[in-house]
Amino acid sequence: KVSFMWKFAHKNYLTSFDWFHICGDDTFVVVPNLRAFAATKAAEQSSDHGIHQVEKPLYLGAPFYVEWHRFRLKMWLCAGGQGYTLNGAALRNLVNASLSLQEPWLAEGS
Repeated sequence: KVSFMWKFAHKNYLTSFDWFHICGDDTFVVVPNLRAFAATKAAEQSSDHGIHQVEKPLYLGAPFYVEWHRFRLKMWLCAGGQGYTLNGAALRNLVNASLSLQEPWLAEGS
């Protein structure tokens, strides 16, 4: 369900917002603090190429690494409970690269 939510946000809101945040329904977020922290991190990561500002993908959260030996799978995941925040470039990368690799049983029209 989270992958479909990110695809929806990408399709409908990518150009309307600078940041996208997801968290559990039992998480308290102080939005002004998150906004200030995100702006600080964005300023640290920005690169200026002449007159054009280039947005770099920015992920704010707590990634964790998992290994499922049974399935021979090793991957980084986003810890979802406390939430994580993506800027527009990170959301674009997530949808275009990671989420486009659907399993056959998740394909539309199946």
